[in-house]
Amino acid sequence: MDQNISSLLCQLPEMKLSRGSYLHSSFLLMAIFNAIGPMFGLPFVTGSLPHSPQFVRSLTFADATPMGSAPLGSSPPKVAESRVAPLIMYALIGLPLLAPRPLELIPEAAIDGILAYVGYEGIVSTDLWSRVVLLVTPRSNFPPRYAPLPAHRIHLFTAVQLAMFTLCWAVNLSPLGLCVAFVVVSLVPLRERVLPSVFTPDELALLDAGRIAAPSPSDSPPTVTRDAL
Repeated sequence: MDQNISSLLCQLPEMKLSRGSYLHSSFLLMAIFNAIGPMFGLPFVTGSLPHSPQFVRSLTFADATPMGSAPLGSSPPKVAESRVAPLIMYALIGLPLLAPRPLELIPEAAIDGILAYVGYEGIVSTDLWSRVVLLVTPRSNFPPRYAPLPAHRIHLFTAVQLAMFTLCWAVNLSPLGLCVAFVVVSLVPLRERVLPSVFTPDELALLDAGRIAAPSPSDSPPTVTRDAL
């Protein structure tokens, strides 16, 4: 589940990722690692939340317009696809295996601060959070892409999402915590079958489109890759 969600968030059409030269060889190496590594107690090679999408955003060139508030049809940002950055990142992660003692010099507060920032950034970068903020935002200050919608319709969609989030969290904390994956999967028929009876297609296109800008008729669909993972 983490792999699929991470892959989706890393490959949003707004990122305009291109098919990398080493796409197929990357998948081949991942398959080899995932077939052999677990035999020696190593974890599977997958994307993970929230740092995989955060890594892609860290390589994103964007203008001063906050993502999510740009008008529909605006030019999406550009992502600097690089294989050097992840190589350096994972080399630094593996370095303590050869020299673990320097880790003892890092204050626990610094580690807690990093984890707190990762969690905070993962929350505030979501569309759900941006619409929660709209609950206490004057209508005149709403992002332009919400201009065609009445405020109460936006808040209703936000309330539905908050209710589903609360349900998932409650199940996760209960003795049935291992069943939370089934609750998450049940959100798919909820979105595909139930919500269309509450909201019009035009409303869902605006509310559930995320930060994806509407492509112009002349734009060809982008080809994306998992290289950024």
